[in-house]
Amino acid sequence: MSKENKLIPELRFPEFKNAGEWAEKQLHEIGDVVASGDLDSSAFSQESTQEHIYPIYSNSISNEGLYGYNTYSKYLPGSITITARGTLGVAFVRNTKFVGIGRLLILSNLKESSPIFVKENWNHYARIPLENGGIPQLTSITAKAVSLLYPKLKKKKKIAACLSSLDEVIAAHSQKLELLKNHKKGLMQNLFPQEGETVPKFRFKEFEKDGEWVEKSIGQIAPLQRGFDLPVNNIIVGDYPVVFSNGILKYHNEFKVKGPGIVTGRSGTIGRVTYVEKDFWPHNTSLWVTEFCGNFPLFIFYYYNQIGLEQFSAGGGVPTLNRNDVHRQRISVPKLIQEQQKIASCLSSLDSLITAQAEKLEQLKMHKKGLMQGLFPKIV
Repeated sequence: MSKENKLIPELRFPEFKNAGEWAEKQLHEIGDVVASGDLDSSAFSQESTQEHIYPIYSNSISNEGLYGYNTYSKYLPGSITITARGTLGVAFVRNTKFVGIGRLLILSNLKESSPIFVKENWNHYARIPLENGGIPQLTSITAKAVSLLYPKLKKKKKIAACLSSLDEVIAAHSQKLELLKNHKKGLMQNLFPQEGETVPKFRFKEFEKDGEWVEKSIGQIAPLQRGFDLPVNNIIVGDYPVVFSNGILKYHNEFKVKGPGIVTGRSGTIGRVTYVEKDFWPHNTSLWVTEFCGNFPLFIFYYYNQIGLEQFSAGGGVPTLNRNDVHRQRISVPKLIQEQQKIASCLSSLDSLITAQAEKLEQLKMHKKGLMQGLFPKIV
């Protein structure tokens, strides 16, 4: 690491204001670095029992890296796992005894360091060398030589506590986001009829006596048509969204279809459905709803999402969506457009909550990123 600049962070807790520069340390000075050993697949279980109580982690970049349970635990709580292949160098603190397998490095027996501080320090500073002709790979030998920065005084515990508290807030908001998404998923299953049924399990009170929904083919409700050719080089930046198979990617100075509209992937990305409020240009990689046949557009958007259009994909290397197959699918819709509007409004309100929660979570992550840039010295 270059030392052209002083190794002093921009943000310091008052009691460490005059604590001087941070020092450079290699990973082997911080703890023991070993590569996880292979484990025969017959030695672990997918469920935790009295005989299989220790979690097994493989080469995962996530805290959800649980692979199974084993009777023998080699590593103690407070150890850190570091990915050794693929998305390299991401570190996680393990708070229970565990077993490591596959391409995984273990940092244990930390010397006067908080595991959380070491993890954040590694994720902030570690520069992973490339081996084997440029193939990303991390070994215990190369990892031991990776340099990190450490405060000379025991400021690391204070930093770790600060970042740990923020991580807890981020985790709580992340959990809330997942709960909202799962709530929406369950709600949609109940607001739309299941296969072979003509009424949903849940119905708003004012429509309970309106009888069964009307069964029709999708071609009679919201038919699809191939989008229009528009080479990327011919796009002139404007106000109208160009909707590709995977959503809005460009804006053009002309439109082909009056909004609101619904677009889904014709080739490449299959199953994603995009709702467009304003006038738009459906790209030739997509299919768009040509008419709503008296139905409420936003209701049809949610219905298309509930159906799961990916089930109609065909083809080998590049999956395609055959609109004729979709058109033949029979579904049931409410007789009254007011019921369609009520369902769409309910789900739209929930989407607004999900979007707001996702934005809040992203802001917290950006706040942590900015905070770390201030709490750790900058390297020139």
